[in-house]
Amino acid sequence: MTIPQFKDGERVQTQVIEILTTSCPKCASENLRKAGLKKSGKQRYYCNKCQYKFVINPDFEIIKKSGDVWTATELGLQASPQGADDLAQRLKVENTQLKSENAELKQQLEASRISQTKLPVTLPENLKVTSLDKKSAGRSDISDNVKQQLDLIGIKLNATLTKTIKSASEETVLNAIEALKEAMASSNIEKPGAWLKKAIEEGWIPNEEIGQQSELDVFKEWYTLAYKKKLVVASQNTKNGIIVYTHDERWIPFSEMLVKYPLSTL
Repeated sequence: MTIPQFKDGERVQTQVIEILTTSCPKCASENLRKAGLKKSGKQRYYCNKCQYKFVINPDFEIIKKSGDVWTATELGLQASPQGADDLAQRLKVENTQLKSENAELKQQLEASRISQTKLPVTLPENLKVTSLDKKSAGRSDISDNVKQQLDLIGIKLNATLTKTIKSASEETVLNAIEALKEAMASSNIEKPGAWLKKAIEEGWIPNEEIGQQSELDVFKEWYTLAYKKKLVVASQNTKNGIIVYTHDERWIPFSEMLVKYPLSTL
């Protein structure tokens, strides 16, 4: 490839850029020759080293089509026959330096990432960590409310009962104590501590709550039949008990409706 001669300040057409920057994109060789034009009019090149055919970088094609002209000084060429070779060599050196710096930065980034993953986790000295297993094992102490209820019925804590109480929720324990109170009121309980332990383990509740549960079962059965007979259209559970909404747009307590429409008549 013939390199033109430049003098400083001389106006040079943009085809100079094509000559200075054309190299094989496959092997980077500059041992090229022209190999005709494409249908689009773009110059095709042939690499004498690897036999690869290609067209010039489209960015430079855009510059060529713009019709701009450049001076030798603007192109960074020295006012000497070797100006083009000097620019090409300088660009190669800069490109090599950039590649080296980029590779070094990648290595530093990777080393930093690896070092961060290996950093030990330091916890404050006063921070206490409790495992999930210990948290789920039960309460660490018995509430004052439970102790007060046990004192009222004269039950003293031992290791076995203490373990059972700690393993259950406070609500379960209080329900079992209430059930024990009802049992003690109606019969003689020889071993109340053992009775309470079993009540806690099996989740016993007072008879009053059993009655409430039975009432709810009755309501479900009654409401299904009453709804089919179009006696009610809705229901609601309030703090005063269950109420139902009738077709004449009134809220009536379920107890009153049950008296008026007994389950046996539905």
